Amino acid sequence: MKYFILLLTVFGFSYARWYNLNEAINIAKVKKKPVLLYIYQENCDACKQMEMFTLSNKNVESIMDKFIVSSIDLDKNPYIKQKYGVFGTPTTIIINPYNQSPIFKIFGNEPANVFTKNLQYACKLSIKGGFRC
Repeated sequence: MKYFILLLTVFGFSYARWYNLNEAINIAKVKKKPVLLYIYQENCDACKQMEMFTLSNKNVESIMDKFIVSSIDLDKNPYIKQKYGVFGTPTTIIINPYNQSPIFKIFGNEPANVFTKNLQYACKLSIKGGFRC
């Protein structure tokens, strides 16, 4: 997590908008927004690339603002693997905060333009589910 926080600072992420999962779920319930959960591992090269080139992209950041964003280290929270069916990192899951079920999953490191399109699609699915996005 230290590496991830460093990236948040170095690459200009809006550090204050990233929450731990429990906080994100509680905030999302109040705001009626879906949770975007980014799952990573500190020793994951694909995660490092995702953080450097995709998550730091201005277009990605702007669409991520439509979600309540959280991140979690899979090595420190192995229960996430079974709970959300995670088989590798990076994995991004859009979650319904009320029942904590997945709305949409994105597996692997994606280029910013592809990740943006997937988040836009996840946002449309979330709106159909009654969330503001």
